[in-house]
Amino acid sequence: MVSTSGDGTWHKVTYNGMTGYMSGDYLQVTEEQLYGQVMDGPLNIRSGPGTEYSTVGSLSTGTIVEIEELVGGYGGWYKIEQGYVSSDYVAQVDASVAASSGKGSQIAQYALQYVGCPYVYGGSSPSGFDCSGFTTYVMKHFGYSINRTASGQMDNGTSVSKSQLQPGDLVFFNSGNSSKRATHVGIYTGNGQFVHASTSTTGVIVSDLNSSYYSSTYVGARRL
Repeated sequence: MVSTSGDGTWHKVTYNGMTGYMSGDYLQVTEEQLYGQVMDGPLNIRSGPGTEYSTVGSLSTGTIVEIEELVGGYGGWYKIEQGYVSSDYVAQVDASVAASSGKGSQIAQYALQYVGCPYVYGGSSPSGFDCSGFTTYVMKHFGYSINRTASGQMDNGTSVSKSQLQPGDLVFFNSGNSSKRATHVGIYTGNGQFVHASTSTTGVIVSDLNSSYYSSTYVGARRL
């Protein structure tokens, strides 16, 4: 990391713990883009940096935003494109997490277009999906090769805590009637919802992750 101080044509430069001086003619100082992830949502977006300002929107837990400016120091407010959010509820994350979030949103949107497709046991195409066939089909579109069964897909990607879910993450469930690690899988779409090939009666639908049934059978999540 490079940090500079001074004025005129020479700059004091610190790089990897070593300090020296460099001509400003050959030095370009750039600011690294900062990103934040909402840790506790829904989080109000304000028209100004304070709770006395009007609410202009909200962000769900896990949402990634670009931070334009920190207002008020520690315990203050982040200026984002839509307005201002309290820094107490947003954790700074690196660019790789932000990039992953962007692709995850694309995965979620792509998956949602198949709502209404029929459920067929063993199916893995729009003419009929089972739960893991659906996730396999969607992820293949984005270049991911994952295992075919719900239990097997728990070995793909990296583990994600429920509080850190982002759109595009795989979410897993176990009804308790099997020794398998998971009996069902879907794709998180944000705002506490996920899309999945549910049953032969419903086909591909969107469900509430926090409903009594799915919250009680939830066993984990993975991010590719």
